[in-house]
Order: sequence, then C-alpha cells, then structure tokens
Amino acid sequence: MAATPSTKLQHLIYRSFLTSALIPLVVIELVLLCIYFGITHYISLKYRDTLLQEATTSLQEITSREAWSIDSQLRDVTRHAVIMQRDHERFFRDLSACNLPQGEPQFRRHANGALYKSENNGGASLYYSSATSIGPEEMRKARCSEVLDPLLESIVRSTPIISQAYLNTRDDMNRLYPFMPDAPGQYGPVLRMRDYNFYYEADEEHNPERKPVWTGAYLDPAGQGWMTSVIVPIYNGDRLEGVSGLDVTIESFIKHVLDLRMSWDAKPFLVDDKGTILAMPASVEAIFGLRELTRHEYDENIRTTIEKPSEYSIFNIRDKTIAEQMKRVFDFRHRIAEMDTGGASYLVSQEIVPETGWRLITLVDKAVIFGKIDEFRKFTNSIG
Repeated sequence: MAATPSTKLQHLIYRSFLTSALIPLVVIELVLLCIYFGITHYISLKYRDTLLQEATTSLQEITSREAWSIDSQLRDVTRHAVIMQRDHERFFRDLSACNLPQGEPQFRRHANGALYKSENNGGASLYYSSATSIGPEEMRKARCSEVLDPLLESIVRSTPIISQAYLNTRDDMNRLYPFMPDAPGQYGPVLRMRDYNFYYEADEEHNPERKPVWTGAYLDPAGQGWMTSVIVPIYNGDRLEGVSGLDVTIESFIKHVLDLRMSWDAKPFLVDDKGTILAMPASVEAIFGLRELTRHEYDENIRTTIEKPSEYSIFNIRDKTIAEQMKRVFDFRHRIAEMDTGGASYLVSQEIVPETGWRLITLVDKAVIFGKIDEFRKFTNSIG
C-alpha cells in the first residue's frame, strides 16, 4: 500500500522533531549529568583533601596532648621515687635509729636457706638471699628497715599506676610492698641483685649522675608479670647501699595510661627509646599481629633480666612492609606520616615523652576519616 501524502508529512515532522528538539534535549541532559558528576567528584576530592588536612592537624594536636598527659603521670611517679630515695638514704645514714611502726617483725629461715619475714604485719615483705651471711648487722638492717614501710605503702596506695615499691640492697636484701606471702618460694634460694636491670641500670657504672632511671619492659621476678620501673640509687656518702624502685605493670599502662577516648577511633601505643613496644591495646595487636605481654605463668624462678622478645620491636614486626615503614617513622622522628598495611591505610602520628624518651604513636585508619565523604558520594551517585 503506497504511503499517502499525510503519512509522508508525519514522518517528515517526526524526523524534524528528532533533529531539532529531542536530540538536543538528550545532549543537554548528558552534558548536565557530566557537569553534575564532575562537580560532585571535584567537591568530593576537595572535601577529602580538607578532611585529611584537618585530621592530620588534629591528630598531631591530640597525640601531643596525650603525650603530655603521659609525661605528667610518669613525672609524678618519678617524683615519688625521688622522695623515696631521700627517705632510704636517710635510713642508711643513721642505722642506730630503729623505729618499728608495725611492731616487732617475725623472721624465719626457709627450707631453701633464705631469710624472710614470715608474717604480714601490715607492712612490706622482706627477703634475704641464702648466699648472704646473716650476722648482727644484716639482722639489724632487716629489722630496722621496717621504718621504711609507711612511705612504701603510701606511695602504692595513693598512685593507681604504681603496683609495687621496694628497696634492693648491695648484699641482696629485698624489702617490697605490698607484702609477698612466699618470697623465698617466688625468688628461690639465691637472688643476685646485680643480675637484674632494675638494679644495675642505676649503679655506679651505668648511672654515675645518681638520677632516676626508667627501665625498659622486663619480666618481674616478684611475680607481677611484665612491667617497667623507675629506679633510684641509694647512697651513703660514696657507698652504694642499694637501689630502690617503683614498678608500673604493662597491664597498668594499658588500663591507666592508654585507655584513651580519641577521635576517629585512633589507636595509641607506647614504644621505648629503642623501638620496643612497651604497651599496646588489643586494637594495635590486631594490626601488628602480636599479642601484648602482661601476665605470666611462673613455672620457675626468674634468675636474670628477661626482656621482651625481639619480635616486639617495631623494626621486627612480622609484616616486613609495616616494619620498614615504622622504622622510617621512628628513625626520622616524623610527627606525621602514612602507613599502608595492604588491607588498610593509616595516618601515623608520634610524639616523644620527655620524661623517658619513649614515643607515643597513634594510628588512624583513613577509612574512618573518609567515611562521611564516601557516604556523600554514594548518596549523590544514587541521585544522579
């Protein structure tokens, strides 16, 4: 059937509509969509850059503030150690004075030969190594050092971060608060103070300035697990009589120092001046593939200094990519840096704690920072 003039006219009008109206409308729509998505993408990128810059600045400020707070707590512990140092040096300057604030202490010989305080009279425990010959002078020191207990008790009770306070002497006597019920069983028959970092790091050779010294992390022979200590030498003139110390357990660090509520779910941890991890919460354990050492099952006496294994150095983390990046951050003292773990990308901020030279390092997952902008992008895409 042949097309009528009317049909041809409709076809011509339709073609004319397509070319003069519909196609331009489609083109305009496509251009508008391109402009929309282009502007949205540009805004997202600028917003992302702004967020990253704000997060970087804020993270530095937060880490600096928290490092200052940690430094303040550690300085407080050090001040207590200095007060204890003066009290203990006063005791050794005048051994003729003998005040017994808790009454007469009871001493016994253990089956392994060590002398110990057999009853808890409310003060500290006392242990004397079986390798020490106990004469009148040693017995007088063991008995009269009861006068030191009130201050030891006061320091521990008034400062939650401190777990133990003690005096270790040159002839291997240990006075420790809180009272240890079975000191000879815990220490064993012989305790050589010079074999432990909490003694020799403050001695004449290692600390001629006679100043307070913070140790690295070590396993406590007194049974309290992994800890660090601030130690002070006790002199009578030029004679080193002993070393006194205050202990802070790693568990206590995590509970009282690293229990921080930080923006962007930031993850803080502490390393010492050699790069060994001192304390880290569970969130950092997951990133590094490590399990923090806090408590310990004691199946034998600790006869020498046991420090954290080498894998707890940030330079020796199992993931070599992370280890290399952390080493660069540590060596070059970058206040802010970035770290990729393969599965995530982190902002890294570090500040030095002046009292000890330790570092507070904070990690923030970039995905948390960019969470809102990613939601915004999904929303705008759904509209488009």
